[in-house]
Amino acid sequence: KMNFWETAMTKGVELGIQQGIQRGAEINNIKFICKKLIKGYSVSDIADMLEEDEAIVKNIVDIAMKYKPDYDAYKIYSDLCELNKVKYTFRDIEKFRKVVDHGTDNYNKPCRKTRVFCA
Repeated sequence: KMNFWETAMTKGVELGIQQGIQRGAEINNIKFICKKLIKGYSVSDIADMLEEDEAIVKNIVDIAMKYKPDYDAYKIYSDLCELNKVKYTFRDIEKFRKVVDHGTDNYNKPCRKTRVFCA
């Protein structure tokens, strides 16, 4: 049986991988949105293509416009995180212990406004 620190390390690595995969997926969605903006598609059209709520796509588009014409997806993602003040940290050992001991992961939830996971 693993001790607490081994379990914590394993769970931390697993959560890091999950967040990395989710971050990559979100950045790919942002890149997709930007490509469609360049081609002249409307927010409504892009939302339909992604089968996503139009308000969520509009929020991303509003931020993306600051980076026109280059549309840097990483900067857009960073701004979304900053806008929503979403951070995933495990500095509080008691919260981290709950994740390890009970398998609950309340930190790995998307922002309600953008559905973006920001780490």
